[in-house]
Amino acid sequence: MVFTREQVVQDINGLSDPAFQQVADFIAFIKFQERKSHFPNFDETEIANLYADAGEEDVDLAEDGMGDYAAGLIEEDKL
Repeated sequence: MVFTREQVVQDINGLSDPAFQQVADFIAFIKFQERKSHFPNFDETEIANLYADAGEEDVDLAEDGMGDYAAGLIEEDKL
């Protein structure tokens, strides 16, 4: 069966919100697969590890920053 873009758009517009979210997730997956095909040596495990390391660093920075921010608020209250 051949679909036109217009038919697909009409079908998507008629979907319920949960079904629309499934289509959006599927489109994101397809786009990811398409980008991935441009990098034949793509190592998902290595990328996952890099994201995990960056996430830990973000948490550390946020926690450090909140301490300074809280101390600043206490100083403002004293004024």
